[in-house]
Amino acid sequence: MKKILILSLLGMLFLISLMIGCRKQISALQEKIWGFNESRDIDEIVSTYRERDYSYTNISYSYDDSDNVINKVVMEGTYQADPYEEHVKVIEAEDNIWDEAIYSGKGEVINVKLHTDSGWIDAKAAKSVPYGYGENLKFTYIGDKELINEMVCELYETEYTVNVAEQFANLKEELNAKISQKYYFRKDLDTFLRIETDLTDYRVKTAIVNDMAANGTSLEEATKNAENADSNKFIEIMEINFDEK
Repeated sequence: MKKILILSLLGMLFLISLMIGCRKQISALQEKIWGFNESRDIDEIVSTYRERDYSYTNISYSYDDSDNVINKVVMEGTYQADPYEEHVKVIEAEDNIWDEAIYSGKGEVINVKLHTDSGWIDAKAAKSVPYGYGENLKFTYIGDKELINEMVCELYETEYTVNVAEQFANLKEELNAKISQKYYFRKDLDTFLRIETDLTDYRVKTAIVNDMAANGTSLEEATKNAENADSNKFIEIMEINFDEK
């Protein structure tokens, strides 16, 4: 009886050691990617990912009324968090005034170097961030979805609104645009691999306020003009790779 009890205890200790070993391997992988050991949820990861260095591919698609792609723009970039520097190259585009850009500097206004057919141009610009970053996002779990390289991700959806008229001091109207997003999240790695952003409504509302600000048209008239113009679906996809420590 005593022998059986000792064997049982040894078996339990062996199982515990296996569990600890597996946990250490997962923790080591998390620490290698993110610099911490504890698992985090998607809210925290999305709200802080710009604190890490990463590379990315950004693909924009414009669609016609039949949902066929009529225009595609592909860009590749590298992002360095501290000190801030971002390097972007245009890989595929039908028409673009620049093919390479370097952003750097501190604060809301940053330095920009653009490469055009005439050479490099130095400029200043307001610092921008990817869609959704810094917003108060509420995520809804949709289900598991297979992504590139046969990796299965947890798919989350979210949406938020922005007042596109606030950038124009002469416009008193408030015009909110809805931006919808999908995040492909790998919980085992505490990271996400892709963000899909539907900018259809945002682009329509932006065209409306541009018409109002530039031509003095009313909201009603500018809305009709936008409805008569090319206002089909526009999707932006960002595939992201975080640098290992």
